[in-house]
Amino acid sequence: MMKKRTIGKAAAFLCALVMLFAVPFCAAAQDLPRETESANTVQVSTVDEFLAAIGPDVEIVLAPGEYNLTQAKGYGRTGGQYYHWESTFDGYELVITDASGLTINGLDASLVTISTEPRYANVLRFDYAANLTISNITLGHTKEQGSCIGGVLLVESGSNVEIQNARLYGCGVRGIDLRSCQNVHVDCTDVYECSMGCVYIQGSTNILFENSKFYNCALADGVFEIFSSSDVAVINSEVYGNWGEFFYSSLVYSDCPGIYLGGLDVHDNQFIYMFRGDGSPVTVENCRFDYAEQWAENVMPVSPDGQELTAGELASMKMRTVTWEPAGRPEVPDVQAGEDGKIHVTNVDEFLAAIAPNTTIFLEPGEYDLSTAATYAGLGGDYYHWESVFDGYELVIRGASNLTIEAADPQNVSIVTQPRYANVLRFENLSNVILRNVTAGHTPEAGECAGGVIQLSYANNSIIEGCRLFGCGILGVQAISCNNLSVYNCEIYQCSSGAAWFYGCKTVRMDHCNIHDIGGRALYADYYCSDVLVDGNPIPDDF
Repeated sequence: MMKKRTIGKAAAFLCALVMLFAVPFCAAAQDLPRETESANTVQVSTVDEFLAAIGPDVEIVLAPGEYNLTQAKGYGRTGGQYYHWESTFDGYELVITDASGLTINGLDASLVTISTEPRYANVLRFDYAANLTISNITLGHTKEQGSCIGGVLLVESGSNVEIQNARLYGCGVRGIDLRSCQNVHVDCTDVYECSMGCVYIQGSTNILFENSKFYNCALADGVFEIFSSSDVAVINSEVYGNWGEFFYSSLVYSDCPGIYLGGLDVHDNQFIYMFRGDGSPVTVENCRFDYAEQWAENVMPVSPDGQELTAGELASMKMRTVTWEPAGRPEVPDVQAGEDGKIHVTNVDEFLAAIAPNTTIFLEPGEYDLSTAATYAGLGGDYYHWESVFDGYELVIRGASNLTIEAADPQNVSIVTQPRYANVLRFENLSNVILRNVTAGHTPEAGECAGGVIQLSYANNSIIEGCRLFGCGILGVQAISCNNLSVYNCEIYQCSSGAAWFYGCKTVRMDHCNIHDIGGRALYADYYCSDVLVDGNPIPDDF
């Protein structure tokens, strides 16, 4: 039995009070009760007044009309303390930043529209948005010829976001785009006529869509695309009239667990799969599906008790109103630095919890199998995430500069992973990372690997020292656009394509390494590399 989830404001509750045949019916925006206006309520009637009012803890009330951002006096040039214009291919995109507690209220979505003209711009983009409310507004690109590359509403690093009684339309590629967000509630909202899908979610948690409609959208992959996220639900809503021109179009395309669909009316769509993705199964309950050419590409959905649903059960499922409550993220171990200033860890969950900038992680003896982590395939942490590969998930550590991962003896400590298509450790966009005295490789199971052992991208001033890097990974070390990389006193063996390959790297030193039992070309540096030396010498062209 699903527990009721308490989320949102009184207005959102009243909006969903009436349900007809379990299809959501939302009260007209003008009938909703409004809170008493405060000193922080600003009434606006022009696009320049709207922009001038943007700030923390402000409620902006828009008078009826269209607010074309492209017609602002300072468009593309003059910003404000809490917004700026960001260049796109054919114009500028409005970016609202750090305006915590901002409310944008149109009173009636049928009478108030915020629009923009550039096809490559999102209509509204919010960065680091906390306690944001958008209600009773239509958002979209101006009605002109040509398709869009930009979306409608993009929220990055947002928390406690409410979207109520909104209408989000194309030609934007997607109606709602959530990245690195938490606690987002979308209620009584229409998403329609977008060119690549309705909703895209990346690296987010506790996301609820309810009492909404998603219709008449072209699909690149899915109506809902959900990656590296957890606790995402779409309930008591209608999905219809969407179509995909490609063989992989679907209702849901996902790579992560914790996705729940309940009380949906899914009808008159044209896509190949209902459920698609390489991740965990989607949980489905009390939905109506009028037709499915194929139910699932890989994994069939499951019931709330975890039982796999059959094609017959999905086809005959009856639609009912549901409630939902997030399961919550797995408990994260509390890790603290010891007297030596290092965080000593004994298992894979402690290791992952310790990943952070300006940190030294000391691995006590043992095997750290990343595939057994409590967060595996889910949201990850502040400085790491799981990226889907063909047969599982790959650990990506990013932004954790000045991170050291070390052990006393590589013979006693190993970091391993099971998926054959995953790199064991992947580092991105960070500097001063050190990996010392650690063995890393894939678990010794049957099958060839398509992933490597250590991959570094845009990682500067990095050191790999005293490590044992083994296959079946295709490459022991792969570095892409890295500066000042040192690899020394390492043993690299049993890799199927090479020991160390460098792309677009500058100032690489590889010294005193024991390279053996390697398939393919052991060492390689591409044309864009400079100052790459192995034991003091350039890599021979025929090595």
